[in-house]
Amino acid sequence: MILRFAVLPFLAILLVVEIAGGVLRAPFLSWNEIRLCRSMALLRGLPIYPGRDALGPVIGTLHTPLSHVFYIPAAMIGDPTKAILAGSLLAVVAVLVPLAWVLFRAGPPRYPMLCWLFAAFLIIQSPATYHVLFFIHADAPAVGLATIACGVLLRPDDLKRSHFWMAGFACAMSLACKQTMAPVVVAVAAYLLVGVGWRAMAHFLVAAAVGGAVLLGAMLTIWPAHDVLFNIWTLASARPLKDGALPVLLESYRSTRLDALPAVLPLLFISVYTWRAGFRQFALANRWLLFALCGVLMLPVSIKAMVTIGSGINHFGVVLYFFFASAALGIQSHLEDENAALRLNARIFLAMGILVGLAPGLVLTLGPGVRSLRNSPLQQAMAYDRKHPGRACFPWNPVAGLLDDHRLYHLDPAVYDREAVGYGLTREQLQSGLPQHFDLVAVPPGERLASKALLDLTAGYHTVIDPELPGWTVLAK
Repeated sequence: MILRFAVLPFLAILLVVEIAGGVLRAPFLSWNEIRLCRSMALLRGLPIYPGRDALGPVIGTLHTPLSHVFYIPAAMIGDPTKAILAGSLLAVVAVLVPLAWVLFRAGPPRYPMLCWLFAAFLIIQSPATYHVLFFIHADAPAVGLATIACGVLLRPDDLKRSHFWMAGFACAMSLACKQTMAPVVVAVAAYLLVGVGWRAMAHFLVAAAVGGAVLLGAMLTIWPAHDVLFNIWTLASARPLKDGALPVLLESYRSTRLDALPAVLPLLFISVYTWRAGFRQFALANRWLLFALCGVLMLPVSIKAMVTIGSGINHFGVVLYFFFASAALGIQSHLEDENAALRLNARIFLAMGILVGLAPGLVLTLGPGVRSLRNSPLQQAMAYDRKHPGRACFPWNPVAGLLDDHRLYHLDPAVYDREAVGYGLTREQLQSGLPQHFDLVAVPPGERLASKALLDLTAGYHTVIDPELPGWTVLAK
């Protein structure tokens, strides 16, 4: 009774507070604006996959289009700040709702809510999974679809051919959101081969291939194949290593290893206590294994991504997400176990995981967070552009030009990505993606120009202080 009428409502309220705090921060990250502008461009019929030699804006669309389609409902909102808030909330829904479905489907019916809260709090408290949960990015829909693919197969004693096909289609859609989700297909196929049989694996792979072919055909019907492949394959796969790649990797490891402990420790404990002779029996008895296998196979891809330019800690966030989901499933399956040691430790791990992620002080930040929304870099750029039409170029804030001028302009990080793989812009290409009569180049607080093209363009400019853009780096001709 205490659990149902006191603890669960209290934890649910705290989770809502933490989610609200994360969503309210979304408009202050320029990358959210950059990524949402691609969905806005789709909505307006603008090209998002420029060819290698094409004229026009370079906006850095390196992911397959389904993730951009996913955020179109948010892009339909007229107010750009509200659109980014809606996009962040869509990402939260894409991650947490499929996870809740998996846990409630797995049972037992008494504890799914607590186990979902366990996973949700861990996802929020880790900076890596925080990126996956709250940022407008391909990660959220890709992870949500992968979760559905794994969740369909959670009942090995009640699997039908339709389940294999549903899992295959979900994996194809996940891959159509983000190319690096390919290891999930391998993980599911391996799990089916060992735990169910080769026929199940064959049905799954055929379904994934059919789904992938349909999505690929639809994509190439809408966009020229050469242009799409140049962006999602050539530019995305050929990015060089970061300077000091090993230190970057070690720092990422140090920053995420403690975050992983609340998931890794219960999984290790459960594995030791439930090991049975033969991997097949172990896999059938431990349904959490599929999610853990996805995390393990995603790790090499994430390491490769982390040490290349233009990547972020969100790549490790996808790995951690699968381990958090796996731990929630593993703990849930032993909360009422006949083995007293397993039952007690599962409850201890559950409580500790929830306590790690609690942040009740966030409720104090909600009011200031709402009040500060009108002072976000996005709002400042739009206000400036409307007061001084065409005067400033905003290479980190594309929405101002998209809403006011009904066109896109070059994004500095996108131009940098092209330069890094040897496809720098010609002078004609550079000019074709800039405002016609601008006098200023304005970069928001915390960002800087990185592309050689824009650095060369502004080499003769001088830094000025503009009271309408406080904290910005403003370069004037």
